[in-house]
Amino acid sequence: MVLEDLTAPLSRIYGPSAIYPQQIERRGGENGFKRAVCFYEVPSEHVIRESEPPALDRFEPGMNGQPVGILDIIPQRAIDHFRNTAVFPGHKGIRAAVAYSEALVNSSLSNGLHTHPARLISLAGVSFVQFVLPGSRLEISEAQNDPSLAARTVYLKRGQDVVTEIKGLKVGFYPEEDPPRSLLLPDQMIEAMIQSAAATALDLKEELDGIPMFQGGIGCTRFFAQVSEGTKVEIATSTTADKRGFNGSVAAFVNGDKIAESRDMRAMIIPRRVAEKLGFKLTD
Repeated sequence: MVLEDLTAPLSRIYGPSAIYPQQIERRGGENGFKRAVCFYEVPSEHVIRESEPPALDRFEPGMNGQPVGILDIIPQRAIDHFRNTAVFPGHKGIRAAVAYSEALVNSSLSNGLHTHPARLISLAGVSFVQFVLPGSRLEISEAQNDPSLAARTVYLKRGQDVVTEIKGLKVGFYPEEDPPRSLLLPDQMIEAMIQSAAATALDLKEELDGIPMFQGGIGCTRFFAQVSEGTKVEIATSTTADKRGFNGSVAAFVNGDKIAESRDMRAMIIPRRVAEKLGFKLTD
C-alpha cells in the first residue's frame, strides 16, 4: 500500500484547519474511472465548535405566514474554506438548512416530542448555484410551509437569487437535549467526502492551474452513523474527470462498517485566470 500525503497540497489551497483527508491510496482505474481510498482521522479542531457562530441567526416573518430563517455571512462564517479567499462553505449552508428544519418542527409541536437538537439523516440532492461572500444576507425557506413533512426542499437565497437548493432533506433528533460535543457533524463529513473525490480526480503533486468548485452539487447522500474525535475514516471514491471538472461517488467506512455514502458529486474546475477575476487568490 502506497500512501500519498494530502495535508501539504490541500493546505496550500484550503488552509491548515479546513476539512479534508490526510492521506490517499490510489487504486488505479478503468473505463475512464479513477479509484482511491482516502484516510481521514477526525482531529479535535473539527469537533470543537464553541467558537463558531450559530448555524442560524434568527427568524423573520415571510410571505403567506411562512417563517424565513436569516443567516448573516459575517467574516467568521467564511473562514477555513479557501486559504486566501473568504467564501462561505457550502456544507455550512446545509447545516443552516438543518437548523431551519429543526426550528420549524420544534415550534409546531405542543407535546414536546421533538424538543431535542436535530441532525442530518439524508438528502436527495444539493445544487450550489452561486458563491457567497462575507457581507451577504441569506434567507432560508422551504418550498412548502408544512412542518410535518418527512422530507423538505429548502432554499438559501440572497435577495431573489437562489444560491443553494437542497432537495429531500430529512433530519432526525438526538435523544439528549445536548448531543455529544465530540461528534463530527454530517455536513462536515460531506466536506471530507467532497475533498476525497477531488483528491482522487486531480493530480495534487503539481500546482493546480485552477480550483475545484462544487457549483454543480451532490446527489443522494445518506448517513448511517456519526463519528467522534480520533476516529479513523476510510473514504472510498470512484471518479471520472476531464479538464472541465469531475464527477464522483463516495462511501465512508469505519472498521469496515459503512457510515455514509454520496452519489454524483459534481465539480467544475475554474481556471486560474477566471478564479482570480472572481476574486479568488490562489497563492500567498
